[in-house]
Amino acid sequence: MSHVHDLFKRLQQAGVMLSLEGEQLRVRAPEGVLSQEMLAEIKAGKESIIAFIRQHRHGKTWLDDIEPAEKREYYILSPVQKRLFFIQQLDKESYAYNMTGVLEVVGKCDKERLGQVFRGLVSRHESLRTAFFLVSDEPVQRVYEKVDFDLEVLSTDGRGGQGGRNGQGPERVAAAIPAPAPDRQSAIIQSFVRPFDLKTAPLLRVGWVQLAEERHILVIDMHHIISDGYSIGIVTREFMTLFQGNSPAPLTIQYKDYAVWQGQEGVRGLIKQMETSWLERFSGAIPVLTLPNDFPRPAFQDFRGDSITFDLEKEAVRDLQALANRQEATLYMVLLAAFYVCLSRSRGQEDVVVGAPVAGREHDCLQAIVGMFVNTLAMRNAPHLGKRFSAFLNEVKESTVLGFQDQLYPLEELVDRVVKSRDSSRNPLFDVM
Repeated sequence: MSHVHDLFKRLQQAGVMLSLEGEQLRVRAPEGVLSQEMLAEIKAGKESIIAFIRQHRHGKTWLDDIEPAEKREYYILSPVQKRLFFIQQLDKESYAYNMTGVLEVVGKCDKERLGQVFRGLVSRHESLRTAFFLVSDEPVQRVYEKVDFDLEVLSTDGRGGQGGRNGQGPERVAAAIPAPAPDRQSAIIQSFVRPFDLKTAPLLRVGWVQLAEERHILVIDMHHIISDGYSIGIVTREFMTLFQGNSPAPLTIQYKDYAVWQGQEGVRGLIKQMETSWLERFSGAIPVLTLPNDFPRPAFQDFRGDSITFDLEKEAVRDLQALANRQEATLYMVLLAAFYVCLSRSRGQEDVVVGAPVAGREHDCLQAIVGMFVNTLAMRNAPHLGKRFSAFLNEVKESTVLGFQDQLYPLEELVDRVVKSRDSSRNPLFDVM
């Protein structure tokens, strides 16, 4: 099975993860990474791949050691949770790290039925029963056996519930959510989204709007310290499962177990090995990207802004994919290289850092857990003006593979090691993601 082993190695270097869920082969990859050629190779060798996974399933890997933590009053935070905790302490009225989604429910249901389903989710996921404190000047998390939870009833014109403060938060969130009636839904979210008190669980709110007898909207708001984008998908899927009277598969571990595992000596040793590579990439002065601004940069970084989306023509996508194939790269790598070139040419800078988020769920046991697993890779590359694009693409390909190999190393620790002085008006390592 040497060819299967080689395939696994190549896929892992590209950030593609293969796993078995029951008898089904699951493929997970960052957006744009999985090429048609890779997919065809996986399909062609599917049976051999499944056999390979089964053969090595009982082999010991560094991720196999995540087990339920010993029960205690308080648990340590993961590095990313620590960062979010202290950010929230700087501005306790901020909801820049609220994560809001909208779910439309069609059919007959009532508030009590919906509340019962969400209480089931709160009971299932410890993250939804977790609060955060400072104990002896150290941030910790506490998991409660039971917390009070109920839906908030909202009106269709934005009145009702508890009003949010004016500012950038709800407008920014609403702009990112597709909705059947954008203006009305924006008003609903405006009235609903407000800051969380991290000391009070659950860090989850759900607002209910009845648009018609058999049409309802649920506004789901969670703090980022207990959730990520993948978690919103988990909550949505499991809501539908429970709403239909079914039960999701039981969880073997919870997020606090992952946080405790991440702080263990063996895992810290592995992270320390990864640190060497990251420190080499950020030796010397860290470049600051001076993008042109429409307005003066504020003294303190905020998140006011807007989003613009666009589509590429099919022909352009085909040509980009062909370029990726010729360079033995992925579409993600090609687009990332092109993005570097655009940033470089806009200001004439030849040393650029771009933030690249990764899901951080590298093992099957993490796939169904609500929690904050996301890490951000600080990808540094040198798009020199005299360099051929094909040569630069090879550099981006190599740095991307290395970055994904070392993705367990927390961004927060890299910042602590390489940033000598902080600028409160910007991110310490990169200005674009």
